Amino acid sequence: MIQKVLQAHTNNQKKLREEVEAINECGRTKDEQALLARSQNMIYTATSPQHKLCRSGEAGKFTEKRDIHNEMKDKLKLKELKCKEFANAGRMFATQKANAEVVKKGGSEEDESYIRRVTATFCGQPNTHGRGGAGQKGFLDEYLLAKHECEVATKHYNDQVKLYKKVSYEYANDKSKCDSLQDKMDGASCKRATLMKDACESYSECHMDRKRSHEETVKMVKTEEHDRKAEWRGLMRMQCLIKAFKDGRVKNREIKACRKATHSTDHLIIDYPQIPQFQVCSVPNLYPATPAYKLAEFAPLPAFAKGKQDANTCVGIIEINTEPNPGPRDGNHKATCHCERVTLNGPYSAGALVKCTKCRSITGPRDINSCPEGTKLFSPRSELDWKTVAASVELMVQDPSDERNSRNASEYVIVDVSSPRTVKSSDAPMNSHTIQGVSWHTADHSAWWLRDTVYKQNGTIQPHGGAKGYTKGCYLGVKLSRSISAETPLEFESRGCMPNSDSYFCQAIERSMLPKPGSPEACKCDPVVLTGHYSAGALIKCTNCLDVSKSTQKNSCPMGTKLFSPQSSADWKTFLASAGPLRSPHWIIDVTRPQNGCGGCSKHSMKSSTPAQMTWKTADGSPWWLRSTSFSEPNGDYKANCYLGLKSNPVNEQGIKFNDWNCNFHSNAYFCQPVAPPPGGTPGMPASQPPSPPPPSPPKRKSARKAKKKPFWKRGFR
Repeated sequence: MIQKVLQAHTNNQKKLREEVEAINECGRTKDEQALLARSQNMIYTATSPQHKLCRSGEAGKFTEKRDIHNEMKDKLKLKELKCKEFANAGRMFATQKANAEVVKKGGSEEDESYIRRVTATFCGQPNTHGRGGAGQKGFLDEYLLAKHECEVATKHYNDQVKLYKKVSYEYANDKSKCDSLQDKMDGASCKRATLMKDACESYSECHMDRKRSHEETVKMVKTEEHDRKAEWRGLMRMQCLIKAFKDGRVKNREIKACRKATHSTDHLIIDYPQIPQFQVCSVPNLYPATPAYKLAEFAPLPAFAKGKQDANTCVGIIEINTEPNPGPRDGNHKATCHCERVTLNGPYSAGALVKCTKCRSITGPRDINSCPEGTKLFSPRSELDWKTVAASVELMVQDPSDERNSRNASEYVIVDVSSPRTVKSSDAPMNSHTIQGVSWHTADHSAWWLRDTVYKQNGTIQPHGGAKGYTKGCYLGVKLSRSISAETPLEFESRGCMPNSDSYFCQAIERSMLPKPGSPEACKCDPVVLTGHYSAGALIKCTNCLDVSKSTQKNSCPMGTKLFSPQSSADWKTFLASAGPLRSPHWIIDVTRPQNGCGGCSKHSMKSSTPAQMTWKTADGSPWWLRSTSFSEPNGDYKANCYLGLKSNPVNEQGIKFNDWNCNFHSNAYFCQPVAPPPGGTPGMPASQPPSPPPPSPPKRKSARKAKKKPFWKRGFR
């Protein structure tokens, strides 16, 4: 028995050490995978400066090509003019009828004067050497001069065409080399990010699973250690009595001595190895389509060589913004607020999750949160979503010293499920697919899920709107559990309002990318990743769609959106760093007026805050901005309700150029943005489905007495 106790102690100690070693193994595996990612990062960092240098050369070639093309157009006009003059000379000098008029003698013309005139006209001035052997200014001289000028202009034009083709070929080659460098750079950065994502997810799952298993083992070993020590003391007493019985009898003093004897169990003390801390593992944000990548790799490029900004997407990673939303300048939250991507160990309907800590304190939808641009407070849509969250994150514990977070702050995490009105108890489960979905909703009206069963506390269905019940306009709090299942469903807090929380999870806002009904089958709309704040909250790129030129025509922008119209120079700065010109064939913008003409014309700055330009509007009446200084357009050839056209490639937000051009601008590709909300709404938050209607009111009882009809002159008109 003693050997079995000692062996059990050894086995327990060995198992604990093996499990801790297994947890350490998770970290070593992650480090090995990170080494592979580091090799891709070396390729990326080496290619990035080469790509920027190459694009500078491409911009130079583009400028040279453009200048040569402009000169070629000028020479073509000169050639056409000179050759037209040559054709006219042929018709003038080589036409019998015209020549017959020259040799016709006037009635009063003297013989000598006639002869001299005819000779000078045909043969040119005497004693001069013109072209063709005759004198200057003669028919032959004039004809050959026109021919020569046509031939010279044609040669100059043909030489310019050859030069243009040569420079175009060189430009195409340079652009192709730069595109190849970009593909290499994009591929390496994406592969690095994907490897790190896979490494982080594998490590997180491995570490958490083995840590939980080890914690269960620790609980078991502590119980066994306690029992084993008691068993050891019992065995030692038994051994003492056995030794006392060697002479065939046991005396009372020997029994008392055995009973009083103390036996050390120090050798049975388990050494509980320290559990390795979870190593910080994050996915780098420098890969195609991220705001950081656009700012680092494309924003510094010349205006005429912006590269293939959206050509290469990193399929292995769903992009999500991690920059805290600055919002109004209300204190020093920005200095402490930090948002980071959560490594998810499983599928999540919204695609990705961000954790924000020490940010703005919120308790309901009326409060401004710090969720990054394009995201909102998280709201899982199924039991599987909750399992993924629970398996991927530690519950964010609030500071217990903060009085605001005194009640249940360390047990519950706020979730974007709220009701704008007082709720009534219902025996329906808490999810958006039941009758509860009528009263409760999320900020973007996306689906949400808390339970498939009714939740009761002390026999009362939750949530309820009675005394000590839910306070309208507040978020619900959910208790995260590692073992979410039908047997242990989610528990939520619905008493009053949750305490102010400065740490929360965020997910991408759900927006429909489906083009309007009636759009061509090839029409496709995709979100544009923004590098900074954009007043409308989002930007969508639609291509191969309905061709439009007027605001009165139906476009293909998804429901709840309209053609883009930046509201300020800051919006343009974000736009130019996030996207670029979109011409098919023209680049149109939602700035129109309902009358012909130019309104304030070119004498005033072109923005909605300029009184002289206030007849120009957007489809939703939101502010718009094109220039803070006057410009040569619009010049007056504008037709009512026609979109303005944007010209050239703006170098920066102060260089926006536009034209009205008699309603000639049209396109089947354009940028769209969310329609501005009504007063009091949330900007940039278009609903993916209409807001839930209020619950139907109970039918009114019919009065036993029939209401007396008013005379028609007192009823009013409908």
